[in-house]
Amino acid sequence: MRYVGPIAPMLSTECFARWSSEGDTGPRAVGRYIRLLAENIPTAGKRAAFTEEARVNALQMLKNAQSGKSPVPLAQSGVIDLDI
Repeated sequence: MRYVGPIAPMLSTECFARWSSEGDTGPRAVGRYIRLLAENIPTAGKRAAFTEEARVNALQMLKNAQSGKSPVPLAQSGVIDLDI
């Protein structure tokens, strides 16, 4: 919502439907989902900030899922390559 306002839930739903219908939805496909979401942010600086923030959060969630641990504050960059 911070980047696109109150239409964020609608955009997220649309992007998720597109992402899931285009094939691979495994961990490496998360970068594609982040790119789809970022396409809706008109300002390059905000789009870059969103992409980096989403990448860090996704890396942390994937790392935690792989290890079975609960969430921790910071992602370890390079643990999983999201191909963004």
